[in-house]
Amino acid sequence: MKETVIINGSCRKNGNTDRLLSSLEEGATSAGVKTIQYVLREKTINQCRGCYYCYKNKKCAIDDDMQSIHDALQRADLFILASPMYWWGFTGLMKTFIDRLYLYYFKDNTPLIAGKKIFIIVPMNVNEEQHGLAVYQSEIEPLMMTSRYIFKRLGLQILDIVFFPGLSTRASLKSHPEHLAGAYGLGESLGQYSEGV
Repeated sequence: MKETVIINGSCRKNGNTDRLLSSLEEGATSAGVKTIQYVLREKTINQCRGCYYCYKNKKCAIDDDMQSIHDALQRADLFILASPMYWWGFTGLMKTFIDRLYLYYFKDNTPLIAGKKIFIIVPMNVNEEQHGLAVYQSEIEPLMMTSRYIFKRLGLQILDIVFFPGLSTRASLKSHPEHLAGAYGLGESLGQYSEGV
């Protein structure tokens, strides 16, 4: 069975993203799905330099922790990217990670990850009940559009972009137990996408 790779782009330790992913991993374990989580704030991942080394090689020129993450992504069939929403998009940590996926933009390297599946998890402050449908939709649309363009170009299949609204402080999840249950359920569902389950 291949591992499901989880990329945690939260800047805050023990925040809502960490807790949602903990619940997701519990659900995955209950379904017999193995996961490996990379917490970007704990890694050394430098910014893409735009050197185009990857255009002639099947690896990035930068020797840092992203090399091992690239290897894990290429072995896996399923990825989960998790990032709180900052300014209608991903955190800086997650954006730097995504920039380093440029390795797979070149057509000779795209097959290294093409066809793999991806879930995107986004805890966010705004919610439809408090702010209205129009505001909620305007908040999530930029991230959705960017994700669709980038990951389609890399040949990845987005299974879903799951938003967890109404989360701002660490205490917010106490008012939204349904979010933890939803994350657990998503973890349970990973079995249908994992080889050998």
